[in-house]
Amino acid sequence: MKILERYVLKSFLAFFAASLLMVTMLFLVVSVLDSLNFLLIQRQVPLGLIVRYYLYQVPQTTYLVIPMAALFSALLTLGIMAQQSELVAVQAAGWSGFRLALPLFGASLLLSGFMFFFGDLVLPRANSEVNRLERRIKGKQQLQAVRENRIWYVSERKSKPPRFYRIRHYDRETQSLEGFRLYEMGESFRLVRSVEAARGRYTGHGWEFEDVTVREFPAGEAPRITQAPRQTLALKEKPEDLEVVQLQPEEMNSWELSRQARFARNYGLDATDYRVELQARRAVPCSCLILMLLGVPLAIRSTRTSSLAKNLLFAAITGFAFYIALAEGLALGRGGILTPEAAAWGGNLIFLVVAVYLLWRANASIAPA
Repeated sequence: MKILERYVLKSFLAFFAASLLMVTMLFLVVSVLDSLNFLLIQRQVPLGLIVRYYLYQVPQTTYLVIPMAALFSALLTLGIMAQQSELVAVQAAGWSGFRLALPLFGASLLLSGFMFFFGDLVLPRANSEVNRLERRIKGKQQLQAVRENRIWYVSERKSKPPRFYRIRHYDRETQSLEGFRLYEMGESFRLVRSVEAARGRYTGHGWEFEDVTVREFPAGEAPRITQAPRQTLALKEKPEDLEVVQLQPEEMNSWELSRQARFARNYGLDATDYRVELQARRAVPCSCLILMLLGVPLAIRSTRTSSLAKNLLFAAITGFAFYIALAEGLALGRGGILTPEAAAWGGNLIFLVVAVYLLWRANASIAPA
């Protein structure tokens, strides 16, 4: 890497770190000020719980702010060079503005890759903790609503019909459940056995149930019913398998989203939320490169007399417009109005077209020296 490229990249990274910190803090401060009085005084939520709630929101906020911070940083880096006539000197030395911006495109690719991994490894856990703390903040009424939420689980078996589990409530902390029912299917999707239990817990070696009622339905015979106060069932599912079913789409990684979407489609359930979230996990990181493509031609066309403030204002408007387009697209996708692909990638496509047009205009108006 040449000295000039290192100079550009070093300036970009310094501006990026400052922009990321400032914009993230701005979003968090606005969020805190908007609800702190309500939570602390009216709901009397402990201050420690509020602090943890907002701290766990930092990963989600940072994830969404990275593309905007990259846009700001590109405009600041090249815009200041234009203001100080450094771009003119670079072009006189035989470098085009786009050649100078190559380190910025490389940095945006690395940031996009980082966002892919960050969105899959860190974001789901942070979102899960945010949702858990939010339920605690909302109090007993919300906790009761969660407790009564019934879930279904499909246990696929190789070369055999699946088993269906119906669970009224599963507690992740104690690895126990209530209101358990199992439906075992035979050939031609005929019910051959059902198991009901009032309560159950995972012992590390299997599931131990209480107040168990087993009903068997032999072909051409009367049903057979057996009851037991306590019984251990050999089920292949472990607690983590049931926990996935309870997770919201934003609490899952890409593999879990793909699996849940496939299960839902296979058994005639609605997979829209999983598919939309999965596409969003792929589209949002790509926005970092797209916004960089949008910002570079604006910065290259800057002159000593042009206003850097105007470019930064344009960057702010563009960034907010992008996130509004993304949020509205995802909402339309979850509502079934747009396909998951169109919902997540529509905003990227629109801004990519604008970026390509600006790049073409800048290339047509500024020729290399």
